[in-house]
Amino acid sequence: MMNGLIGDISFKNKLLSDFGVFPDFSKAFNTPEYAVNPISIPGRNGDLIAPGYRYSNRKLTIKCFIKKDFVRNYRDLIDFLTASSGSYERLELTAEPDTYQMAAFYAAVVPDTGPFLRWGRFDLIFDCMPQKFLKSGDIPIYMGEASTAIAVNPTLKPARPLIEVNYVADQEDGGQIEIGNAVINIAYTPYAFFIDCDQMRAYRLSNGAAIAMDPYVTMPDDYVELGPGETSMSSLNVDCDIFPRWWRL
Repeated sequence: MMNGLIGDISFKNKLLSDFGVFPDFSKAFNTPEYAVNPISIPGRNGDLIAPGYRYSNRKLTIKCFIKKDFVRNYRDLIDFLTASSGSYERLELTAEPDTYQMAAFYAAVVPDTGPFLRWGRFDLIFDCMPQKFLKSGDIPIYMGEASTAIAVNPTLKPARPLIEVNYVADQEDGGQIEIGNAVINIAYTPYAFFIDCDQMRAYRLSNGAAIAMDPYVTMPDDYVELGPGETSMSSLNVDCDIFPRWWRL
């Protein structure tokens, strides 16, 4: 959780101010690149743009400064940041308190230090997924065994929700979740589990490990999405929580 400092970074739920870091967010608002495939046609001016329907990761550069005890603070900082190199972790900036990002840290850091190593400045470079997730999108929409609801997407980007299935009530016919025009059919299982509409897979957690539950779930051919504005939802014989995962760039 972020504190009341004007500038701070939270990575893996730890504040980098604990290492004496003062960040400068002036370079922290670059946007990701949209993937396109330009096609040149002989004899025709301009290119046709074939959309790739995805955004690329972006490099987030944050200029940082450690004012005192540089060697100790810097060593502890790098030890912490590189402890999870290669995996995405939650990243929050006080400059954007209503959002968070999923970021990995593995770039080299080259500090510029002051006399007698009393202070140092350096760039931290995070490899971020393109989305900036709204914290409001982590608030679940509860659906009972026979419920209807309206999800209101506050952005212009289609969100792919995470569904936590608490239980399926009908042992013979299973249950059903309808989101917009998309229908998810679920066979009976005694397990609680998740349906990730972005990764198009179902799984449950056991001792921290993900166990596939895809045989119990029939997904539509296309992605299940919550488009801009209102989307109607309903559930039948399924008790679940729907995390909308709103995002913007």
